[in-house]
Amino acid sequence: MVMHRDDLVSHVRARARLHGRNEARRVIRAVLQACRQFVPDRTFQQVNAQLPADVAAPGREHGDEQPSVDGDACRTLIRSVARRLHVDEPNAAFLSRVVFEQLNNYCRGVTPASIAPSLPAEVRPLLAARSDDPARRYRLLLPTLGSAGAVLGGRAAPQGAALTAAVPPPRPSRPDRPAAKNRD
Repeated sequence: MVMHRDDLVSHVRARARLHGRNEARRVIRAVLQACRQFVPDRTFQQVNAQLPADVAAPGREHGDEQPSVDGDACRTLIRSVARRLHVDEPNAAFLSRVVFEQLNNYCRGVTPASIAPSLPAEVRPLLAARSDDPARRYRLLLPTLGSAGAVLGGRAAPQGAALTAAVPPPRPSRPDRPAAKNRD
């Protein structure tokens, strides 16, 4: 599926539940600028060249410092996005995932997913995000399976847990009604 140029901004806006196209452009630029610290310039320019001019990240400025990514690279990326957008880290993580998901759908050739294997291991799942990720559907299904998921996972339910969950609590009897007779 080839995405139209205006669709990138529209899809990011709709998927991230943003207020307008300008906010979506600002989010895309912030994520791209934060990603720049992990990606070699040549590769980054190949991704950036595919984007519409209004969302492409500007060139590296003289005052841009290269933050250290010694420890957790993913947290460094999320903090950078949060700082640029003035949001908290959970929102920055969500917005980053949406942008990478849409960039992977939009770009051809060099995509964030195609450069992910050459980046630190912590950042790879974020850059490789896809909207049709089958693992994501599986993770959403597991909470609905409940104890069956625990059995399939090799963990047995605690003794008596199935019985207490299956038997409803007794109903209080009403004094104005006669007790029901057993018809066996």
